[in-house]
Amino acid sequence: MQRASVDQLVGQNIGIYRVERLLGHARVNAVFLTRHPAYKNPVALTTFIVPEQFPPESRQRFHQRFRKEAARLIALRHPRILPVYEYGEYLEDPYLVTPYMASGS
Repeated sequence: MQRASVDQLVGQNIGIYRVERLLGHARVNAVFLTRHPAYKNPVALTTFIVPEQFPPESRQRFHQRFRKEAARLIALRHPRILPVYEYGEYLEDPYLVTPYMASGS
């Protein structure tokens, strides 16, 4: 299983997005400022760090559940819900792409 540390993702391409800098991280996720190559507006890419001690069956269930819930999130449209543009997996960790919010929540 190949994994990258949070610091190693800066400068990499995740999907079609170029990771510019780390905005913050916790034990189970990390948020990066990224850019789509065709657009100038930044977006936020949140990776979800699946614990390495998860057994393979638990890891597989986690990924299946993530894909199911992420597909549901993409379909949501409401002015008070942050839209999800895209989701995927990079080096065995799932990610979501959302608008970059410079301030507020």
